[in-house]
Amino acid sequence: MSKITEEVKNKNKVVKKILAIKKVSEVAEVKEIKNSSTDSDVVTEIREKKFDLTDPRTLRDFLKLHRIWTKKKFGQNFLQCRESLERIVELGELSPGEIVVEVGPGHGVLTRELLQEGVIVHAVEIDPDVLPALSASTQQWKKNLTVDNCHVLNFNPPKGKYKFIAN
Repeated sequence: MSKITEEVKNKNKVVKKILAIKKVSEVAEVKEIKNSSTDSDVVTEIREKKFDLTDPRTLRDFLKLHRIWTKKKFGQNFLQCRESLERIVELGELSPGEIVVEVGPGHGVLTRELLQEGVIVHAVEIDPDVLPALSASTQQWKKNLTVDNCHVLNFNPPKGKYKFIAN
């Protein structure tokens, strides 16, 4: 058995301990955790919505919790650099209440930052598999978030002025 296969089996055991979750719209609400303190820390952060998706350990555990893997056909990449994230938001010159269209929000790392700026986000995500993770990571701002599961070319943007942001 290869080292990678062994690691995957061990990680699957950890994931099974964490995966007591309500329904998709309440993914961040974890019901039960068993024994492992490192997993418990991450799940507690997720439950309390204080987690940082640019932290490699948190991101790894969050993606594993939601069973997300990058898909080459969508050209997915998950933004992990805090400085780049802050720079994207800074260059957006955002003001509270503005409307932003975000293409490819994935698990929501940029979406969270945009929502924390007080903007209204229309997220366009082609991959239906990441939607539960996006919902979980943005739960506390859901009133300012609309998600369209479609290709950006099929998206009908909001009427009026809006800013277009993607990573």
